[in-house]
Amino acid sequence: MFSVRKLYLTAIIISLSFLLILGCTKKDNKPSKAGKNKSTTQTYTDLKFDKSAVTSDPFNDPKGPYYHKVYKATSEDGLNFTRETEVMLDKASVPDIVKTKDGRLIIYAVDGSGRSFANLMLAISKDNGDSWKTGSLHIDTGDGQQIGAADPQAVLTDDGKIRLFYLVFPEKKPPLDENGQPKPTGEKTKIKSAISNDGINFKEEKGARYESTDFITDPDVVKIGNKWFMYVSKGRELIAASSTDGDTFKYDKSIRTTGSVSKTVATGGGKYRQFYCGDGGIDSAVTSDGLNWTDEEGSRLKTEQEEIICDPT
Repeated sequence: MFSVRKLYLTAIIISLSFLLILGCTKKDNKPSKAGKNKSTTQTYTDLKFDKSAVTSDPFNDPKGPYYHKVYKATSEDGLNFTRETEVMLDKASVPDIVKTKDGRLIIYAVDGSGRSFANLMLAISKDNGDSWKTGSLHIDTGDGQQIGAADPQAVLTDDGKIRLFYLVFPEKKPPLDENGQPKPTGEKTKIKSAISNDGINFKEEKGARYESTDFITDPDVVKIGNKWFMYVSKGRELIAASSTDGDTFKYDKSIRTTGSVSKTVATGGGKYRQFYCGDGGIDSAVTSDGLNWTDEEGSRLKTEQEEIICDPT
């Protein structure tokens, strides 16, 4: 078992005054191409990307990560956010952020520029977000190889380590239905995890935390009471799975049929707020038990013309 009591505090600081959002033309739910190469150890000093950035879309998808940008929005109350115009990360998708015990901010994201063998990148700030150093995230599978992953989500443990949850897609790309959504093929999409002492080099843990023959994306993991909850997206639907040990999650219920890709944070007094992608931007809901949610009125951040805002953290 592990605990994220510290994450609750830093998540409030980060998410209530430092909301990261993904700006793009359209949210893409197709699997990224997995990369695989030898895992090497990096430090902050020598942090870099595994290879040069591509000069054209490596996914051949006009709606994919190559065209995504990460922005910051700020708020005094956690309800009314103001978006900043500066692009934090270009050609990056599905961001997540964590504040470490030594005060660093680390963003994990899908690398849309094809620079990382594991498909994931990170950005580290030692000055509370004023400047960032970027490079490739390394996940060692145990045989010296790196795994191709997507949709990273970070949890800070009590002993200061970072546990990263991420998707591993089936080898075979699923066909799309008439709405452009992946159709189930019987192969399992898995959510795995890896642990790190420094937030840069990760060692994959054995087994899968959750798996499904449905095409799932965007894990969101939080501890509420004595249970761990994992919220995952199934298209526009958000479903919940729970665990008593944080290692094996089992399906609980559908949370909502419209409104997924979430980030859940503690707000104090045993309450939790979940930011998620709604019809017109970022919406939110609150809970005290992790399964029964009450939608909050209005949007936390509205979509501007000819764009989609999604993936809050």
